Amino acid sequence: MALKLPVFNSCCFCIDLRIGSLIIGYVQLVTQGITLAFALILLVAGITLAGDPEQRENGYILVVFSILMLCLLIPIYCFTIFLIYGIHIVY
Repeated sequence: MALKLPVFNSCCFCIDLRIGSLIIGYVQLVTQGITLAFALILLVAGITLAGDPEQRENGYILVVFSILMLCLLIPIYCFTIFLIYGIHIVY
Protein backbone atom coordinates (compact mmCIF):
# COMPACT_ATOMS: atom_id res chain seq x y z
CA MET A 1 0.00 0.00 0.00
CA ALA A 2 1.52 3.29 -1.13
CA LEU A 3 1.26 6.42 0.95
CA LYS A 4 0.37 9.53 -1.03
CA LEU A 5 2.05 12.74 0.08
CA PRO A 6 0.33 16.07 -0.40
CA VAL A 7 1.65 18.34 -3.15
CA PHE A 8 1.50 22.06 -2.55
CA ASN A 9 1.22 24.62 -5.31
CA SER A 10 1.38 27.69 -3.11
CA CYS A 11 2.99 28.88 0.09
CA CYS A 12 0.59 29.78 2.91
CA PHE A 13 -2.27 29.17 0.44
CA CYS A 14 -1.80 32.57 -1.24
CA ILE A 15 1.76 33.10 -2.51
CA ASP A 16 3.59 31.36 -5.35
CA LEU A 17 5.66 28.48 -3.99
CA ARG A 18 8.96 29.88 -5.32
CA ILE A 19 8.36 33.37 -3.92
CA GLY A 20 7.26 31.94 -0.56
CA SER A 21 10.36 29.76 -0.38
CA LEU A 22 12.56 32.78 -1.11
CA ILE A 23 10.81 34.85 1.57
CA ILE A 24 11.23 32.09 4.16
CA GLY A 25 14.86 31.56 3.11
CA TYR A 26 15.81 35.22 3.36
CA VAL A 27 14.05 35.66 6.71
CA GLN A 28 15.96 32.63 8.00
CA LEU A 29 19.21 34.03 6.58
CA VAL A 30 18.69 37.35 8.39
CA THR A 31 17.85 35.69 11.72
CA GLN A 32 20.85 33.39 11.43
CA GLY A 33 23.05 36.39 10.65
CA ILE A 34 21.82 38.13 13.81
CA THR A 35 22.51 34.95 15.80
CA LEU A 36 26.01 34.71 14.33
CA ALA A 37 26.67 38.34 15.27
CA PHE A 38 25.47 37.57 18.81
CA ALA A 39 27.86 34.59 19.00
CA LEU A 40 30.75 36.78 17.86
CA ILE A 41 29.88 39.41 20.48
CA LEU A 42 29.85 36.64 23.12
CA LEU A 43 33.26 35.47 21.90
CA VAL A 44 34.73 38.95 22.24
CA ALA A 45 33.14 39.39 25.67
CA GLY A 46 34.52 36.03 26.78
CA ILE A 47 38.01 36.86 25.58
CA THR A 48 37.80 40.19 27.41
CA LEU A 49 36.62 38.52 30.61
CA ALA A 50 39.31 35.84 30.35
CA GLY A 51 41.92 38.58 30.60
CA ASP A 52 40.59 39.68 33.99
CA PRO A 53 41.99 37.48 36.80
CA GLU A 54 38.76 37.72 38.84
CA GLN A 55 36.47 36.72 35.95
CA ARG A 56 38.75 34.21 34.21
CA GLU A 57 36.48 31.17 34.69
CA ASN A 58 33.42 33.02 33.41
CA GLY A 59 35.42 34.24 30.42
CA TYR A 60 36.47 30.70 29.56
CA ILE A 61 32.87 29.50 29.79
CA LEU A 62 31.73 32.27 27.43
CA VAL A 63 34.52 31.51 24.97
CA VAL A 64 33.72 27.79 24.89
CA PHE A 65 29.97 28.44 24.58
CA SER A 66 30.42 30.95 21.75
CA ILE A 67 32.82 28.67 19.86
CA LEU A 68 30.28 25.84 20.11
CA MET A 69 27.56 28.17 18.85
CA LEU A 70 29.73 29.24 15.92
CA CYS A 71 30.61 25.63 15.06
CA LEU A 72 26.90 24.81 14.87
CA LEU A 73 25.67 27.98 13.19
CA ILE A 74 28.23 28.47 10.41
CA PRO A 75 27.38 25.21 8.57
CA ILE A 76 23.66 25.93 8.91
CA TYR A 77 24.21 29.45 7.57
CA CYS A 78 26.15 28.08 4.57
CA PHE A 79 23.45 25.46 3.93
CA THR A 80 20.78 28.17 3.93
CA ILE A 81 22.78 30.14 1.38
CA PHE A 82 23.02 27.04 -0.82
CA LEU A 83 19.27 26.46 -0.58
CA ILE A 84 18.49 30.06 -1.56
CA TYR A 85 20.98 29.80 -4.42
CA GLY A 86 19.23 26.62 -5.57
CA ILE A 87 15.85 28.34 -5.59
CA HIS A 88 17.29 31.15 -7.71
CA ILE A 89 18.97 28.76 -10.17
CA VAL A 90 15.99 26.50 -10.82
CA TYR A 91 14.00 29.20 -12.59
